[in-house]
Amino acid sequence: MDKISLIEEFIQRCNDVIESKNEEAAGKLRPKIIVAFGNDIQEISSGLTDPWYVDSDPLFDICMLKQKLRSLLADKKGEKERLDMELEIAKRKQPVLSVSANASTQVDININITQVIESVQHIPEESLSVTDKETLLNYLGSLEVAQASKEKGKVWEKSKEVLTFLADKGADAAIAVLPYLVKGLASCG
Repeated sequence: MDKISLIEEFIQRCNDVIESKNEEAAGKLRPKIIVAFGNDIQEISSGLTDPWYVDSDPLFDICMLKQKLRSLLADKKGEKERLDMELEIAKRKQPVLSVSANASTQVDININITQVIESVQHIPEESLSVTDKETLLNYLGSLEVAQASKEKGKVWEKSKEVLTFLADKGADAAIAVLPYLVKGLASCG
């Protein structure tokens, strides 16, 4: 139970005791209020009658404590409203992050056969033997001729031959040749 609800509950208990005019119930409620709210209300016992004296008036004390609880309730509600407002202001000050997933990607591949040949020649012999390099360069030469003819079927056939060869030769050879293959296939559209 939050503090505001607790205060409201004790105010209602005070109302019940005042309506019933039950001094015994008032005498029992008085110390409960003092204990429950002694830290929240400074000098909570100030203005109350002394319960140890014959002329003490527990109903008067409950009326006084009820007024102090109503004052405390107003303070707590005001504090809650202030905190809620500060939270709302803080939320509004935070930057809004919006992400748009409406992006398109266009990649231009500017690579020529000379660059590919150079890349193939720089592949270490542990990855691609001299014989395999020559075979790959022959495949690439026939692919270059097919690309010059602009015949899609021939380009695709030669590209498949190169891809089949690369599948057995490892990543270094594939990395060197694939951009050129993609460009060739794209140019035949």
